[in-house]
Amino acid sequence: MKNTAVRTVLVGAVAAAAVFLGLAAPASAAPASTGVAASANASDDRVAVMGLHFTSFDGFGRPTAGYDDNEDFFRIRYYPDGYTEWHWSYGCEFLYDPNGVLEEMECL
Repeated sequence: MKNTAVRTVLVGAVAAAAVFLGLAAPASAAPASTGVAASANASDDRVAVMGLHFTSFDGFGRPTAGYDDNEDFFRIRYYPDGYTEWHWSYGCEFLYDPNGVLEEMECL
């Protein structure tokens, strides 16, 4: 993705997806449901919401990697304090607080 306007829209979409999927639950809480069924076929990825395709999940069923409809890849890191960090193949990183609110954005 080269267009800044598209990236701005994507930030909103990622934030909405994070909240929708329950990815911002505090670590002290029970693992949040992702709203995405785990695949019985390892090669089968799932479209969760807003064009995000999740291809890898952690032991709690939370998505950890995938790509969007523009074929930009991402990986998700979960912190014990409930923060989540999304790293995108186009060079941007987004940090969300436990409520799914964007706190930091850094693009190379």
